Amino acid sequence: MLYENKLLPFLTEGLDQKEKIEENITLFQQAINRIVDSAKIWLDKYAMYTVLVILLSIIVYLIGRKLIKWTVKLTRHGLERSTMDEGATGFICAMVKTVSYIVLAMIIANILGIDTTSIVAILGSAGLAVGLALKGTLANFAGGLLILFTKPFVVGDFIIAEGNEGTVTKIDIFYTHILTVDNQSIVLPNGDLSNMQLTNSTNEEKRRLDIMIPVSYDADIDHVRAVLQGICKSNELVLQTEPIDVFLYEFGDSAINISLRVWTETDSYWPLKWRLQEEIKKALDQAGISIPFNQLDVHIIKE
Repeated sequence: MLYENKLLPFLTEGLDQKEKIEENITLFQQAINRIVDSAKIWLDKYAMYTVLVILLSIIVYLIGRKLIKWTVKLTRHGLERSTMDEGATGFICAMVKTVSYIVLAMIIANILGIDTTSIVAILGSAGLAVGLALKGTLANFAGGLLILFTKPFVVGDFIIAEGNEGTVTKIDIFYTHILTVDNQSIVLPNGDLSNMQLTNSTNEEKRRLDIMIPVSYDADIDHVRAVLQGICKSNELVLQTEPIDVFLYEFGDSAINISLRVWTETDSYWPLKWRLQEEIKKALDQAGISIPFNQLDVHIIKE
């Protein structure tokens, strides 16, 4: 009896501990199940969000690529209509395409949740460093764009720029190539050309030719005028629809300077000048009109 009294409380206490342990295990299992269920729900939502973001990025890329192709095509068409150089057209279209794809990449990165602030900062710093290192080249590039768009001259024009003169053979995005009359090639930076004063001798369809003819003070001005006008009226390179002006320009030290002004087509300027000068010399000699050389009359006074 004494043994039963001691054993019964022990067994009762053991049963209570077992029930508590089982209850704790049950609660722990329920907590784990709740965590797993929440994780599954969260993963499902996150996976769905990721899929939607990826699909949106793909759609934006496809639409953006179509828009870029359309923009490049429209740019090329506009540049070709402006008769811009083919090399410059290709370069500008490539720049438009590159910049457009960079912008598209930034947009897609924002959709994916990537912070583009640091990327923009890096690109800005790199651009500044490259700009400082290539200051002269960028000036030539800007000058080339300015020349290609404003067209102060085109290929085939004869230009004069600070002592350099010749026919433009090629206009690159950085340099302009000209060919001199004695067949020498000169390369001029576009940055300097866009900021300097230059003369385009072939920009217009026609030009005025001015020739100064010195004649003796003893010459008959009306006779000289008639001879010169006769030469000009018989020359097929002189535009007869334009005025032919012959007038006394000034009184020189040793001669009277007669100015002859006629108009001709731009391509005929130099052939006409060379021919007229030869014909004028022959006609004046035949008419007995002298072309005096510089002379000095000395009078000696005797006391």
